[in-house]
Amino acid sequence: MDSENDAMEAKHPVGWKFVVDEAPVGIATVGLDKRFLTCNPAFCDFLGYSEQELAQKTITEITYPEDVEIGMAELQAIVAGEMRSSRVEKRYVRKDGAVVWGEVSINLIRDGQGQPVCFMPFILDITERKRSDFALQEAEFRYRTLFSLAQDALFLIDRQTSAILDVNASACITYGYSREEMLRLKSTDMSAEPEKTLQAQSEMVSEHQTIPLRFHKNRNGVVFPVELSASMIHLGEREALLISIRDITDRLGAEQRLLQLSYHDELTGLYNRRFYDEELLRLDTARNLPLSFILGDVNGLKHFNDTFGHARGDELLQTVAGALKRECRADDILVRLGGDEFAVLLPKTDAGEAERLADRFRKRLALERVGLLEVSVAFGSATKTCVDAPFADVFKTAEDAMYRHKVHERQSGDARQARTER
Repeated sequence: MDSENDAMEAKHPVGWKFVVDEAPVGIATVGLDKRFLTCNPAFCDFLGYSEQELAQKTITEITYPEDVEIGMAELQAIVAGEMRSSRVEKRYVRKDGAVVWGEVSINLIRDGQGQPVCFMPFILDITERKRSDFALQEAEFRYRTLFSLAQDALFLIDRQTSAILDVNASACITYGYSREEMLRLKSTDMSAEPEKTLQAQSEMVSEHQTIPLRFHKNRNGVVFPVELSASMIHLGEREALLISIRDITDRLGAEQRLLQLSYHDELTGLYNRRFYDEELLRLDTARNLPLSFILGDVNGLKHFNDTFGHARGDELLQTVAGALKRECRADDILVRLGGDEFAVLLPKTDAGEAERLADRFRKRLALERVGLLEVSVAFGSATKTCVDAPFADVFKTAEDAMYRHKVHERQSGDARQARTER
């Protein structure tokens, strides 16, 4: 054997031992009893043992317990001559207790008669690659878990073709399709504004973009408002968009209800004093002249409340509001200023038309009843014809006229009561 080695050395001046010792991969020879015979420096560095220490151990002792059986079937097949070599990935335990991963190629060395002599494992340290793989798998698992369980509808969209690459369960519920059906569709199939959807996809250049309001449609064609958040990601060479979509129907409805409450009187449904103040600023301009104003005051509301209760008093106010609303034109601004006072803003309306509307109010209310009781409201009107005239003066003029009517109606009522008593 030595003569053969000498011959090899002579033929190859560098020498086989030098090649093995300098090899970047771990190389060892292991007897059929699984004990180490030789180990090169790379093999020793991989496991943290010296060659002398490894000579006292078996390959099984330095293998991670759960991986001992890995590759055993292949090893038996090699001994039986069914395979020439095998390659497996398995874990080993270093001298310091750390677990490392190796990609192991095992070859069987035979003597001149073809009898097995020893095994020669080659081990490539793949610990870092495995850690990266596990980190990627963990990230993929977290992504998949978050993607699947997210309450918002999530879409993965091919930016160039608009093809839907993936969706979560919430998307299927929101749009009424199965996952298989959605993967055959495009993002524009979900949109009630496909041109805007395509434009937004093509113009997206930042990593993240939020669109507060768009309109989508479900499988039945029902259109609903959505809020979108989109992030651009890369899948290999392909640009993709990860889009989160939230149905904001309920939120917009709540906002509309709040807006309704902020500008409307809760009892009558008419505009309130806040809306009146803002609308007056908008209307008090030259282009709306003549700007007329009618002020109305419900007669005897306090007495009505004291006698019949506030519930019937509220009914009285609602009756007045309904009657006034039926007589107003589309552009007239009907307001409950508060308590027993109502007002109407009449842009581009002269004094004569305002007085005719007030007269229609009186005639309509004369037909109304709350129970068996008549409904009585005093009205006064005034008109602004000069842009520089303060509207406060118009209000005062209408208020004075209203009080004159109130006194007159009270006197007329007293006279009717006296005649009835006689």
